[in-house]
Amino acid sequence: MNNFTPFLNAIASAATSPLALVAYLAAIAAWAFVAARVLPLRTLMKDIKDLPESDRLDAILATTGRPVPPDLTGEEYLRMQIHYYLFVGFLSICAVIIVVTGMGVWRYFEQRARADAYTREILAAPASSYMSAVNTLSNGRGMIVEAASSIGPQMSMDDINAFTEKMVRQHKSGEEIASALGETAGAGRFNRVNNTLRAAAATLNESYKKLAECFRSVECRAGDEFDHMCSAVASIFNNIQRANDNARRVPGVNFNDSGTKSVLNDGTMDLNFIAISAPNVEFLAIDVCRGRVSARQTS
Repeated sequence: MNNFTPFLNAIASAATSPLALVAYLAAIAAWAFVAARVLPLRTLMKDIKDLPESDRLDAILATTGRPVPPDLTGEEYLRMQIHYYLFVGFLSICAVIIVVTGMGVWRYFEQRARADAYTREILAAPASSYMSAVNTLSNGRGMIVEAASSIGPQMSMDDINAFTEKMVRQHKSGEEIASALGETAGAGRFNRVNNTLRAAAATLNESYKKLAECFRSVECRAGDEFDHMCSAVASIFNNIQRANDNARRVPGVNFNDSGTKSVLNDGTMDLNFIAISAPNVEFLAIDVCRGRVSARQTS
């Protein structure tokens, strides 16, 4: 009986998946059936020599429910029954292993096919919004440099007050005055570029949402389109990083991830740059694509 312990342990160690759990339960049930048949036979095999010769056949009949064939002794029949049930148990374990292996292989190819389908849905015939977002981010560094070049010298409070009084005399609203101040200082264009790049990143982040969630839940794995997908997300991720790095280098910029703005002039004169981010793209580029490369290098 102990010879099959490694089989049971191997299945139990994989019981974190539903298929392996079913296999484990099936193996336990099969082996419990075998044990229920073998243990009484082994006990009788051990004790039968102490029984009178005339009582041995009756004891075997009571235990097995079957008479001993005339061409076999009682000990031979018990040994044959024990081997029979052990063989049944062995076949049960083999069947479980074959089924689990087969379903594992099927699941492997299903996960590959699912990842390929999601990737083709994104990249085979990209939507115009997708391509527009990709192009916007690829130009992000240049857009930031151009916007930064239009930023003028910092206005003093006297300059701000004089500008505001002039706008009031022109009957401009508070919102119009704040916007004009931002344009004069150059912050308005800089902030608009930030908003444009963030919107592009959000579009791409949504495009890769299903694929990223599929890899997070381990329902997808690298398939035929894996390299194509990795190339696309790596390009997007690198463009986002380059845009953020260039924004950080702009003198006086308030680079942040929170989206908050200063109170002065409703923040319209501040060089606020909210970090561009696309969490789904980043997950695919770093955790999925680079993680697989690292695994190859260490194997």
